[in-house]
Amino acid sequence: MRDYLLMLYLLWFAILPVASCSGGNNDPVINKPASGSKQDAVDRLCRLVGEHDGCDICGIQSWYDDGECDDFCEDPDPDCEDPGPDYNMLAPVTDEQWESYSREERLEIVELSELLEEGEWVGMKTITFHEPDSIGRPVDISLIEYAPYREYADDIDVFMQDNCYMDVMDIDGYHSVVGEPEIYWLWIFVRESDHKVFGGGIGYYQQGCDMPDFDGDVRYFETEQEAKAAGCDYSDVNWQAHGVFDVDARSLRYSSYMDWSGY
Repeated sequence: MRDYLLMLYLLWFAILPVASCSGGNNDPVINKPASGSKQDAVDRLCRLVGEHDGCDICGIQSWYDDGECDDFCEDPDPDCEDPGPDYNMLAPVTDEQWESYSREERLEIVELSELLEEGEWVGMKTITFHEPDSIGRPVDISLIEYAPYREYADDIDVFMQDNCYMDVMDIDGYHSVVGEPEIYWLWIFVRESDHKVFGGGIGYYQQGCDMPDFDGDVRYFETEQEAKAAGCDYSDVNWQAHGVFDVDARSLRYSSYMDWSGY
């Protein structure tokens, strides 16, 4: 009996240093708790490595950013962040890939395409018909030579005209409208091999003028000369609208009204 107790005593002291040590080559094997485990499971792991309850077990064990999402960590684990779609920039987008992307992913791709330099995405390109910072020279869709591009531009223009407008009566009495909205930028994202359109964007510019002393209803002027003759201050008062579109001119995002850009 004494030998048995002595054996247990020696076994206990042989195990104790291993269970209470948090460093060195004799560290215990600490397995992660199942995803979504309660705090008491993490507390047990903390005690197992000789730390207090509620310790940052992921920091102690180097579990942050280790290639596995650990949602029980004290701080957010970078591995749990949504990486988004895996865009293969070295190959053209296939129809099957595009269909597999969500609406949000397609929006991200189309918006990103405008910023790509030539050659960055093999087999894909963005055709820009007008630069966004060149206000004053509106885009004339009818001048686009390639028919499928012209038809796509027409489709997204019709959508915007039907769904995104500026109601003159919604403008306060200090501002008036001059002329009609004009397209001031347009781009189309296409696959080079067959010229298939995968998306595009369009933006509008609406000129206005400032009439701080006008006491009547909001006015509309056809030309700048007419506005100035009526005493409208032709300063930097304008409104803008824009939209981003998917294949077949389906809307991904658009503004529902003209935004006043200020002075």
